[in-house]
Amino acid sequence: MEILWKTSTMVHHTTKPLPEIINNDRITHFGFSFQINHKLFRFLVNPCKLLVKTHKPLCVFTKNVKATNEINNSIYGIAKAINDINNSIYGIFKAISDINNAINGIVKAIHSIFNGLNNSISGIFNVICGLKNGMNGPNNAIYEINNAIYGINNAICGINNSTCCIKNAIYIINNSLYFIDNSIYGINNSLYCIDNSIYGINNAINNLQNAINGLQNSINSHISIENHPLCFFIIQLHVFMD
Repeated sequence: MEILWKTSTMVHHTTKPLPEIINNDRITHFGFSFQINHKLFRFLVNPCKLLVKTHKPLCVFTKNVKATNEINNSIYGIAKAINDINNSIYGIFKAISDINNAINGIVKAIHSIFNGLNNSISGIFNVICGLKNGMNGPNNAIYEINNAIYGINNAICGINNSTCCIKNAIYIINNSLYFIDNSIYGINNSLYCIDNSIYGINNAINNLQNAINGLQNSINSHISIENHPLCFFIIQLHVFMD
């Protein structure tokens, strides 16, 4: 082992081994000399050993705490990723339910349109029949004339009712078409929600994989504590000083 002694004027070299140099009571080399006090040297070495012995378990304990925290964080990440997957699946089922409700609403609106048209057509036929009965009434006796007048009145009422029924049918048709538009819009939103849920599932699966990898890394870090550079240095220093 080569030792370099640097003075103000020159650098001196010695190839004497370190134990031989230290074991001498006095080292003189090219005019550079100093006295080694063995007691003072031991006084300095022992606290260093104590410091190393103290920091070795402290280093291990610190590494254990860090690894434990990383494991806990990884487990939390896994639980969060699973929860995100469950929420995404729930969102998909909810979107499918919304689509089914929208389709049922469209079918109901179509039925309402056809019912309104049927009622309007029935009202129109009732008006025609009332007019026919009212026109055939005057060919009979006075009794029939009264009946004809009554029939004409009924026909007029039927026309009014039919007109109201047609208006209601048109109103129902407009509402049904508006509901169909809203249902289609809701279906589109539900499909978009499904896409987002699938995207969220993919992200959650990636997060789950990352959390599992982090857990594995934390476990490996927990097992191989002595691979930490600072811990390795302290442990090697401890071995050297022992």
